[in-house]
Order: sequence, then structure tokens, then C-alpha cells
Amino acid sequence: MDELAFGGGGDLEVIVHSGDGHTMGRVALVGAGSLLGELAFFDGGPRSAGAWAVDDCEVAAMTPVQYTAFERSSTALARELLFALGRILAIRLRKTTAKVVR
Repeated sequence: MDELAFGGGGDLEVIVHSGDGHTMGRVALVGAGSLLGELAFFDGGPRSAGAWAVDDCEVAAMTPVQYTAFERSSTALARELLFALGRILAIRLRKTTAKVVR
């Protein structure tokens, strides 16, 4: 699925799987206001991780088609969203790079 998911309440556990489908472990615990699925949203590829609710959650999702409609109706807000997504990706990449460089 290539949709963004926005956590609106509760915690989600993000997990990665090996190529044979076995769970390899938790990579993050994300809470309200967090974002998931941004890589697949941008490149259309498969998700690199999965997530499940640790407790009761509210989650909103946006597909690329829905984003296009949002962009048409609210260009300035859509632009802000893209820059926010870029900042999130940059922060996550910096954290990952810092772990690898240690």
C-alpha cells in the first residue's frame, strides 16, 4: 500500500520483516502525531516495515490520489505537507546514518 498514515492517538509499534516473512524486531515505537509509510508513498514501492497498535489508536491515511486532490484544493497546505515529510525523512536518515557511522 502506498498511503501515508498519520497517528492521531495511542502508540504504534513499527517492525521489520526478513525476506522470508519472519519478524526481525521492533525498529520504533511511534505515538500521536507520527507518520508512517512515507517511503512507499513517495516511491510507490513496497513498505519497508509494518506496524500494529500497542494500545487504542486513531490513524488517518492519505493515498497519492487523495494527496493530488488535496493539492488542487489547498496548494499552500499541500506544499507545507511535502516539506514536513521531507524534514521527517531527513531526520530519520540522519539518525540512521549516525547509527551506522558509530
